[in-house]
Amino acid sequence: MTERIQRIKNHLLPPSTPTPTADDVRWFLMTERLQQCRLSPSPTAGTSFNKSDGMRPAGNGSNIGPQTENELRVDLAAAYRVVAHLGWDDGIQNHLTCKVPGTKNHFLINSYGMGFDEITASSLVKIDIDGNVVDPGSVAPAVNLAGFNIHGALHKVRHDAKCIMHTHEPHVAAMASMKCGFLPGLSHAMICGSEGVKIHKYAPTTGPGGEEECKLLATSLGDEARTLLLENHGVLTCGETVAEAFTRLWYITKAAEIQVRALATPDGVDAVKMMTNKMHLEQMNIGGNAFFSYVSNAEFAHHRRIIDRVNPGYNDL
Repeated sequence: MTERIQRIKNHLLPPSTPTPTADDVRWFLMTERLQQCRLSPSPTAGTSFNKSDGMRPAGNGSNIGPQTENELRVDLAAAYRVVAHLGWDDGIQNHLTCKVPGTKNHFLINSYGMGFDEITASSLVKIDIDGNVVDPGSVAPAVNLAGFNIHGALHKVRHDAKCIMHTHEPHVAAMASMKCGFLPGLSHAMICGSEGVKIHKYAPTTGPGGEEECKLLATSLGDEARTLLLENHGVLTCGETVAEAFTRLWYITKAAEIQVRALATPDGVDAVKMMTNKMHLEQMNIGGNAFFSYVSNAEFAHHRRIIDRVNPGYNDL
């Protein structure tokens, strides 16, 4: 056992990662086979899978994202199109935002009026934390300040939330409206983690009380959670990278779909058989940020390859 733990520390974790706790070790032992079997995505066009490098953890097991503004623009534009392809967009509403590398308070956001399926790297507008336009992008310097109020409130206080994604996907909005709330004992929901998902009683973020509501949003998310359900509204996910924020959005959206379907019976929540085995719940729930750190780059790369085939052209830099 000692040898296996040391192997985890030496080879599965990047050098900058803190020494694993006992819970971290249990999680990595449980997922060791997954790590050994993950393939690396192609470093080329991204439209196919490259097996030539053999078996190794994708991204070397780290949650490393774009290091320059141009790289970030391409990643974020791809994410917009992925969300549209999955049917999670809401017309021209909602936003995916990212902090620009090397800046204190500059962010990228969609040009308001464009559909998610139309976003390109150059069309993204650069704004400051108050919504003032710094770079108008290639289309129009139109910014939905009402929408950015939500993102700005979280970016201000959560510096680890370099990327924030907000959607009104129907299953998530439905789950966020249920009296039973988020049920963490169902499949994908356990991966999200009961402590990793917070719920906020949503109210308008503009007009009278809007500023105070934005502060309450940040308070509800807290210092560590990276998923926030907005009652009767939708969801927010945060990440150190576009890939992480997207992967968290993927899992909470799938969890919502499963919950909505499971409750779609005359008996509702009483008909659902929840997982109660304590050991199994711990195994599913214990990974937390470690799980998303390991899978996010590979998960997002897969969806980006799909977009490269069905809706290319987002990388116009």
